[in-house]
Amino acid sequence: MKLKKRNLRGVAAALFAFTLALAPLQGLTMTASAEGEETATVTPPEIVMSNAETILVDAADGQEYVIVPAGEEPDWTTLAPIDEESGCAVFENLTPATEYEIYTRVKATEDAPASEAVSASHVTGLWGVSKSGDEYVGETLTIETDPEDIEGLTYQWYYQEVTEMEEGYTHSVRGAAIEGANSSTYTIAEADLGKYLCVAISKNGHELIDAEFGPVLDPATRVYDPVYPYVVSWSSTSLLVEYEEGQEYTIVPAGEEPDWSAPAEAEEGYVTFEDLTPATAYEIYTRFTAPESNQSEEAVSSYFVTSLDGLSVDGEPFVGETLTVIAYPEDAEGLEYQWYYQEILEEEEGFTHSVRGEAIEGAESSTYTIKEEDLGKTLCVAISMEGWELDETTIGPVLESAPEDPDEPENPDEPSNPDEPSNPDEPENPDEPSNPDVPISPATGGAGSSLLYVILLISGIALLLVIFFARS
Repeated sequence: MKLKKRNLRGVAAALFAFTLALAPLQGLTMTASAEGEETATVTPPEIVMSNAETILVDAADGQEYVIVPAGEEPDWTTLAPIDEESGCAVFENLTPATEYEIYTRVKATEDAPASEAVSASHVTGLWGVSKSGDEYVGETLTIETDPEDIEGLTYQWYYQEVTEMEEGYTHSVRGAAIEGANSSTYTIAEADLGKYLCVAISKNGHELIDAEFGPVLDPATRVYDPVYPYVVSWSSTSLLVEYEEGQEYTIVPAGEEPDWSAPAEAEEGYVTFEDLTPATAYEIYTRFTAPESNQSEEAVSSYFVTSLDGLSVDGEPFVGETLTVIAYPEDAEGLEYQWYYQEILEEEEGFTHSVRGEAIEGAESSTYTIKEEDLGKTLCVAISMEGWELDETTIGPVLESAPEDPDEPENPDEPSNPDEPSNPDEPENPDEPSNPDVPISPATGGAGSSLLYVILLISGIALLLVIFFARS
């Protein structure tokens, strides 16, 4: 049987409509090209922002997202929340410098299951980098990452091309890679004089961070600064500072100018500052005593805050009680408070170790009223000044109510048997024994005592009569 061309077109249209109807059952978005071809798509994860512990992914309508360490299977029971304002899937509390796989799929509906997932890999960044060494020919620069001891990092050093802009601004772009410079250290060569340097840090092919240095200077022009004051130990009223040969030291309250009229004397490699005020910010200054041609004439300083004389806590760790922290000296100003939960870790042989846990939101004063949710927990309060922590103490664990005191005497005014109260109007009989079945000792008085006195009296009279008649 032959079909007319018009009927064939109708059959084709019906088949195409049927295919579109089945598309949701496969969890796919179906589109038709100009030639009538069908295409299924799930929008892959597109990373909008990333740092050391957070990744934001542009969330496509109708899709859901999960993240797992690279190599693990996706767990669709823990979906990423979608931030309504930015429209991004948010992944937080990740591990720095770690490779993750971000999966997404079209959500399941009443009429169709979820689609097949697609994924994209990404490595979280670092918090930052620091450098030791100065940009002079012959110096070795050493890079340290934050956090430290990250495995699998790779390094590449580059020249950085810097262009001067208007109003003192500069613009820099990465230049040529320095051949063989692929470790965390780099020794500056003569050829680097006057140039800017850059180091890029990567993991698994993902660049995590870079840092620029320079320009490289001639060591003949170098001017050395004094070694900054280093506090070895301290108390509420004294500071012990490591002494550097050829430098002199003085101390003043923070914000004041240094007074060099009476520098502190060094003894056995240390400089001691005494009679300081507790909980007070100081600036410790040092400078070269007799600066040479390549030594700076300027002083450098270190900031330090002396500790408290101590602290105490009024109140008991019971639900509903208010704890009050008293810092000494009590007239110390500018103190800041933060209450925390303290985590108690059990160790071997019955010992415990405690570490500071999460901060209690809003608990930032010298007083804290214990809540129901604090029951069973140990509290900690830290006292700071201008961000400089001075002291801390722990309180707890929190109990529901005060325990009864087993040594507390009974109320003597309360009868032991409330059903048979004693009669306060009826006097006790001092001659009546408490137990009538037990006779009272003659030495203690009573009826037996009276009989004894009669016998002794008769015996005495008889003895006197015998003596009288014997003499007569």
